[in-house]
Formats: sequence, structure tokens, C-alpha cells
Amino acid sequence: MNPFLELGPFDSYGHLNVILETIHCGPTEGDVFGFGSIPGTCTDSGAPLHAIVLLDSPAFAGAAIASRLVGVVGSECLVAVAIASRRRIEAVEEIHPAQLDEIEELLTAKGWRVHKARRGSDCAREILHTGLRCGYAKA
Repeated sequence: MNPFLELGPFDSYGHLNVILETIHCGPTEGDVFGFGSIPGTCTDSGAPLHAIVLLDSPAFAGAAIASRLVGVVGSECLVAVAIASRRRIEAVEEIHPAQLDEIEELLTAKGWRVHKARRGSDCAREILHTGLRCGYAKA
């Protein structure tokens, strides 16, 4: 049995689960983030919601990372910080602009429309709640 099939959008502590697909290491130490999806969610197209997770060190593809939302980049890519991170980022505005530029470059390379739209955690929660309703409606 695949445990990820039963993994929901939140862990037992209420932290957001993000399943990493790719890991990206920037030019400076600690400049690590992962790109992944949130189980139990979906967008209008039926694909799961995606998230960028800021990490202290590289993880592996397929890892489930407990995280907290801090904002949105692009049209609807959620940005989160790993719960285990030493970084105390509470808002997307607190992320170094160079790292946000790296994140937006990655999303552009993946075919996302990115137009320097950076929004806060209230917008991120709204997108997540919409994705949760869609995900549960499909179940």
C-alpha cells in the first residue's frame, strides 16, 4: 500500500503537508527550496495545488514536508516554510528578494505565468481553502 495515497493535506499537528517533487539549491548556503504538491487538493484543472517550501538543507524528492504558509508567488503557487526550519519567516515579504527571483525563474521554466505577483498569507489561505473544497469534492 502506498502511504502517500492516504496522506491528507495536513499532518496530525495541523501543519500543511507538501510532497516534494524537485529540490533547488541556490548560490548561497541555506538558499534551498523544494517544489511540490499538496495532497488532497486540486485546482480548477484537476491538478493538485503546488507549493514552494523553504528548507534549511536539501531533502529528497518524495519527502513529505510539514510546513506553514507564508504567501503566494505567481498566479497561485503557495509559498511555505518547513516547520523544522530555523528560519522564522512569517510573510512572503520577509524572503530575500534574490531567492524570490530564483523561485519565480523556476516557475517560469515550468511554464507558469509569473508576473512578480507576491501576495501574503491571507491570499495563500484562500487559495488553499478553495483547493481543499475541490479536492474533497473529487474524493
